Amino acid sequence: MSAEQDQLIKTQEIHLVDEKGQTRMVLSTAKGIPSFQLLDPSGNINLDLKLDEQGFPAIVLNNPNQQYPSTKLEVDAKGTHLKFDHANGASNYLFLNNEGTSGLVMLDRDSERRFNILVDENGELTMTKDQ
Repeated sequence: MSAEQDQLIKTQEIHLVDEKGQTRMVLSTAKGIPSFQLLDPSGNINLDLKLDEQGFPAIVLNNPNQQYPSTKLEVDAKGTHLKFDHANGASNYLFLNNEGTSGLVMLDRDSERRFNILVDENGELTMTKDQ
């Protein structure tokens, strides 16, 4: 065995615990999905960084107070997205899709679109506001 291999540890999951034995950090490749998670003292995941089955990355930032908004930054087959979700159902997101259209979409607590600004790949601006 080479000296380099002597220093290599291979495993599918590592849990780092605090002084009370509570898992606070998880590094995993379970089910073929690489991820890194930071957990609060209650075991809730407040930061989740992972790649999905196709290799697209996502970062989720959860508020320690679950009544407040959370944030997700992701790249998927359609493009890139930055999404803000509130526990009451309201959300908004910024996106840039693969065709070059970008936008801002705001949804109310019933997930109804209330405000949209879109700029298509040709630079055409569209704005809609629902009441």
